[in-house]
Amino acid sequence: LKEEKVFYGIVNILITISACYEDPSKNLVLHFCHTHKYKRYFAEATLLLLNKGKSTFLDRTLKFVHEVFRFDKTRDEFFYSNDLNSLIDIVIREFTDCESIDLKVRYLEVLEGIFWTKDYAKGKHRYDDINEIFAEIGLTEGVDERITAKIDEMKPVLAELE
Repeated sequence: LKEEKVFYGIVNILITISACYEDPSKNLVLHFCHTHKYKRYFAEATLLLLNKGKSTFLDRTLKFVHEVFRFDKTRDEFFYSNDLNSLIDIVIREFTDCESIDLKVRYLEVLEGIFWTKDYAKGKHRYDDINEIFAEIGLTEGVDERITAKIDEMKPVLAELE
């Protein structure tokens, strides 16, 4: 248990460091995620942090995952296919349950990054659910314009996958 707490502390530190970089190609943490032989443990820990959804580092963790998908060297290799499907489940659940507009936008950014992966293009996990959620939001009055704008930006990418 003590070693696990230390490990998650290190994961939080790496995510915090990653947040300091604007350019994914210069992000040392992303390069670590590409080259380190134990990067899978980091990916699993990231999923666990997102699944808990209550971390004080949630916004940074979502930004980090979005950066993983923006960086061409980690986009298709950081998460295993099953982990990617779990991530989609987490993002959909947390997006629909979340009340914070800023976090909802972050969840959409992660989802958009998932759309860029080869694994998503092959399996399209929960594709119909995502389209349904987007359609429902489009029919709902009073939705924050940042959310509708992000969804409108994502629709062409999602349509290409059809």
